[in-house]
Amino acid sequence: MKKLLSILLAAAMLLGLLAGCGASAESAAAASASAPEVQAETADAPEEEPAETEPEAAEPEADSAEEVSDAEETEPEVAGREITLPISEDVLTYTYWLCYAPFAADLIDTDTMEGILVLDTLQEITNIHFDMTAANGAAEQDNFNLMIASGDYADIMFAMGYYGTGLEGAVEDGIIQDLADVLPEKCPTYWSYLSKDTSTLMAAYTDSGYMPTICALTPEVAQEVVGPVIRKDWLDEFGMEVPRTYDELYDYLKKSYDEKGAIYEVPTTDGLFFDLAYGQNIDLDGYEVVDGQVEFGLAQDRAKDYFKFMNRIYTDGLMSQDFFSSTNADLGSQSRLDFGLGLNSLVSTAANNTSDIMMNVSDDAFEMAVLPYVSADGGEAHVGESTLLGMMKDNDNWAFSADCEDIDPLLDLVEYLFSDDAYLLTNYGVEDVTYTLDSEGKPHYTDLIINNPDGLSYFFASYVYATNAASSFFPFLNDMSRTFYDFTDNQWQVYEDLRTLSDCAWNYPTYAVMTTDETAEYASIESDLSTYLDSKILEFITGSADVDKEWDSFVDTLYAMGLQDMIDLKQDAYDRAMERVNDLTA
Repeated sequence: MKKLLSILLAAAMLLGLLAGCGASAESAAAASASAPEVQAETADAPEEEPAETEPEAAEPEADSAEEVSDAEETEPEVAGREITLPISEDVLTYTYWLCYAPFAADLIDTDTMEGILVLDTLQEITNIHFDMTAANGAAEQDNFNLMIASGDYADIMFAMGYYGTGLEGAVEDGIIQDLADVLPEKCPTYWSYLSKDTSTLMAAYTDSGYMPTICALTPEVAQEVVGPVIRKDWLDEFGMEVPRTYDELYDYLKKSYDEKGAIYEVPTTDGLFFDLAYGQNIDLDGYEVVDGQVEFGLAQDRAKDYFKFMNRIYTDGLMSQDFFSSTNADLGSQSRLDFGLGLNSLVSTAANNTSDIMMNVSDDAFEMAVLPYVSADGGEAHVGESTLLGMMKDNDNWAFSADCEDIDPLLDLVEYLFSDDAYLLTNYGVEDVTYTLDSEGKPHYTDLIINNPDGLSYFFASYVYATNAASSFFPFLNDMSRTFYDFTDNQWQVYEDLRTLSDCAWNYPTYAVMTTDETAEYASIESDLSTYLDSKILEFITGSADVDKEWDSFVDTLYAMGLQDMIDLKQDAYDRAMERVNDLTA
C-alpha cells in the first residue's frame, strides 16, 4: 500500500534498489571444483537496499589478500543431483534478454556485454553460452515491450515484472513456461534451499500456483535486513542503556542534540519512519495480520503513540524539519557519513552500509548499537522489515520463454549454480585470480579486488571480476558475507542484532496477492483515500492537527471512504494464500 504514503513519506520510506544485470565475455581461467561450506553471514543488502551505485569500501590496511569473513560457515544440508562439466560436449547457445546496472557502461562493453569474468568462466566450463540483448534505464521497459510485441521471445528473460499482467499473466498468455512441476526433480539442490523457509517458497509461486521464474537466494533468513542504528559510545557517555521505549529514545535524541549538536537526519532513502512504527506493531505500508484477521495499522489506536512521538521529536527540533519536502536522493549516504562524523544521532542502515559509515569515523571511541524497535511500552515487536523473513534475494532472475524448446541443459545449469562446486565461482570468482584459499579452505580476496591496480573500488572490482551479485546475470546462492572483508567486531555485532529485530509474526505476507479484478477494485478506492491519509499523516507529525482530538474523526473518515472494503480485499487474498501454504506444505 505504498501509495497511501506517497506524498509525505514515500521518498523517506522507499529503499533504494540496486538495478542491473550483467553479461558475457571472453573466458578466463576455470573455477575451482570444490567450495567451502556455505557461509552464514551476509549483507550485500540494499543501502536501505542498495542504491544505484555502491559506496567504495574502506581502504584495506594490508596490501596482501584479505580474509572475506570471520563468520562461521554453515553446512548447506541439501542433497542434490550431481552435474558433470561440461554440461554439453557441444556448445549450446541460448538467447538471453536482460538488464544491466547503470554503472556497467563505465566498466565493460555494454554493446557486446563482454568483460564479466564470472560469466565468461561459467560459459567456458559449462559449454552453455548466451547470446545477450541488454538494456538499461528507461530503455528497459521499451525494449522489453518491443520484444513481447514482436512475438520473438528470447529463450531466457530477466525482469518479467515488466510484463503488464505480471508473472501469472505471462504464463497464462503463453509467454513463459511454468516450472512448478519440473524444478523439484530437475533442480533438487535449488529446491532444497527454496523450500527451507515457507516465506521464501511461497514468494516463488504466483497466486494460481505457477512457478515461472528461478530465483537468487541467500544462505539464511534475514541476510539483507535494514534497521535503526545509534551511537553506543554516546549512550555509555550519557549513562544510558539502549532505548526500548519512545521516552528512552527521546532522552537519547535530546542528549545527542544538547551535548553533541546531532539531530536525527531524515534522508529520502531512510527507513526510520518504518522502524519507529514497527515497535507499535504497525506496518506503515498498511496491513498486519492478528490471529488470522487482516487489519489496517494506521487506523488502530496504537498508532496514536507513534504519531505523538514523531510530533514530539519534530516539535522539539530533534529531527529534520524539512523531511517532507526533501527530494535529494543522495541524502541516504549523506546521513551515514554524518553519523560517522557525529552530526547524525540515528540512522537506518543495512550491515554492508556500515562500511560506508566507518570510512568517515575519526573518533577512536566510536561504537554503534542496533536500536530495537521501540514502542510506547517497550513491548515485543511482531511486525518488522520484510527482509527479516525469507531467503529471497531476487525472485525474477530467469524465466524460460515459450520459444525455448530445450530447457533441460538450463535446468542442469541451475542445479550446478546452487551446488557447492559453483559456490566459489559465483561468489568469489576464479581461484588464484580473484581469491585464494587458506589452509582451512576459507576464501580470501586478492589485491585485484580489494586493492585494485586500476583504482577500481571493491564494489566495481567485484562486479567485473569476482561475483554475480551486483547484476544477477544468473540465479545463484548469494553469500553476501564476501562484502564484509573489512568488518570490525562492532560491525559484525550490528549485523547479528539487525537480524533479530522482530519475529514478524503479524507481518502481512508478501505472497498474499490480489487478483487482477481485486487489484482494480482496490485501486479505485485507494486513489481518494490515499490523498486524505497523506495529508493527515503530515498534519499529525508536524502538529498542525492534534492526534488526540482528531483521531476518532480521522479513523471514521478512512472507513467512510472505503477502508473496510480494502481490508476485505486484502483478507480474501490472505485467506487464499494460507490455503496455498497448507496445500503446498502438507
